[in-house]
Amino acid sequence: MKDFSPHTLLAIAQETFGIWLWVGLLALAGLLALYGFLVLARAPFRGGPRTGALVAGVLAALAAVALAPRLTDAGHAHLVAGIDLVAMALIAAGAFAGGVLVAWPILAALFGLPGRRRRAGLTNAAPRASR
Repeated sequence: MKDFSPHTLLAIAQETFGIWLWVGLLALAGLLALYGFLVLARAPFRGGPRTGALVAGVLAALAAVALAPRLTDAGHAHLVAGIDLVAMALIAAGAFAGGVLVAWPILAALFGLPGRRRRAGLTNAAPRASR
């Protein structure tokens, strides 16, 4: 198991993805920062942003199922074994989750931010007046 240390896995990922590994990690950091900002700004993550994110997730899953065989130099006719169908289901599930997680904060930022900014607090209670 020492061959699968984090350092080795990072080297494999760098060799496999090249510059796209770092682009993806920077995009992930930006996405996490956007989530943090929206939580502090008290943007609602329900209603329209949630529905839009679910629709984006379904579209991403359908696109992944349609494109995955072609991107691996295969075709849908090559998916004959059960493990192939399981792999396609996992690809679709991953694309759905990724689509939802990426679209949700973007839609919440575009359509869900309140008009009047409120300061973030640890509780919802209003500050008490001193006696």
